[in-house]
This record gives sequence, C-alpha cells and structure tokens, in this order.
Amino acid sequence: MPPLSATAARSATAAADAATLAEWDRTHVWPAFTQMAEYEPLLIERGEGAALFDTDGNRYLDGSASMWCNVHGHHHPRLDRAAREQLDRVAHTTNLGLSNPVTVRLAKRLTEIAPEGLEKVFFSDDGATAIEVALKMAFQFWRQTTACNMPAAEGHHAGRGLPPLAGAGGRRL
Repeated sequence: MPPLSATAARSATAAADAATLAEWDRTHVWPAFTQMAEYEPLLIERGEGAALFDTDGNRYLDGSASMWCNVHGHHHPRLDRAAREQLDRVAHTTNLGLSNPVTVRLAKRLTEIAPEGLEKVFFSDDGATAIEVALKMAFQFWRQTTACNMPAAEGHHAGRGLPPLAGAGGRRL
C-alpha cells in the first residue's frame, strides 16, 4: 500500500476516534512521572472552570489546577480573549536577545509592585528553570563580590535541572 500524503495523514489523524487516540497514546506518548506498566490513557479534550472533560464526556475535578499552572480555571473568558488577541499578533517570541511589548509592559508593572531596589525581571517557563536561574544568579553575585561556597539545603528538592538538584545537597544524582 502506498504511503499517505501529508494532507491525507493529517486528515486521518484529526478524524481518529477516542479508542484510536488511546491506542496511539499508549504507542507514541511517554507521559511524565507515569508508571507505564499499568498506564491507561485518560484523554482530556476540554476544560471549563475547575472541571476537565475526557473524550467520553466524563467530568473530572482538576484538583491540581493542571499542575498548579491554571489557577483561574479552564476556558476563562478574559484569558481566552487575551490569548486570541496575542495569537493575532504573534504566537511566540524568544527572550534571547529579543523582547516584545507585552513582556516589557509586564516587567514594568512587576517592578512597580516589587520591593525597593528590584528593577529587573527574568521570565522563566517553569519552576525548575526559575530555581536554576536563581541559583546561577546567586552564584554569579557571590563570585563577583566575595569568595563564597554555594549554599545547599540538605535533603530538599528544588527542581529537575542539574543546578537545582546539586543545590539540594545530595551526593548522588
């Protein structure tokens, strides 16, 4: 049988039913922090407020706020409108040597409400990266101002990256 064209393959993928999607999930997706020996796909297709709905229409309480990243609920009208407006301009720009008006305005507002002397904002995409950057900034500060060993919090976990794990004081990774 000849291979599907890219358009036909996209069409077939978009039309897949819940059972097919579950099989593809087991075959092609490696979920984070999941024991795969007993894994059964739970495919969430939409959210409303604090509720999530799977492909079979079952309703679930999003008790972790989608890993603490969705404190305002799903499908919030104001947030959805802001996201659509941003997508009409540009979906994403990096902060690697670039900036954008939204980033600049938010940074300005954050410095206005931050304690005195905090005039710069570093944006991060997750907590682990934020911890890693904070450790690197602290290390650079101490290296430039005095000789100092990096402090470690014995037995604490502060993220997934190498510096947060090293900062946790453990001898092995």
